[in-house]
Amino acid sequence: MSIEIARSCSLMNRATQPGFGYIFGVFPTNYFHNAIGILVGVWGIAAFTSLSGSIVFNRIFAILYAAGTILGLLPFANTLFGLTPLFGNNIWLNALNAGIAFYYGFVKSAEITMQSSSSAQASV
Repeated sequence: MSIEIARSCSLMNRATQPGFGYIFGVFPTNYFHNAIGILVGVWGIAAFTSLSGSIVFNRIFAILYAAGTILGLLPFANTLFGLTPLFGNNIWLNALNAGIAFYYGFVKSAEITMQSSSSAQASV
């Protein structure tokens, strides 16, 4: 049994080795995880140019980061199958980000849509 535990630990270490470290000593990361963060940031800046782009960005962001939260909770998928660490404190950070994006992508955007449709009718 201890051989299997040692083997799984060594697999986890090898899976996260390229650039593996901890941001602020708290959040596990590696090069691929950093690249994902940069791409999401660039995509968010590009989506900022229009209201509909921002809404779509937040909706997709919420779904992807909620999926990342769930994968981080599963022992066999908590390194995204060896690509990037989703375990540890990344779980609650991804859940928090997904919740904020869900609010702005689904809840707040519905309020904006209702306000714009009612103001359009009032001006007619």
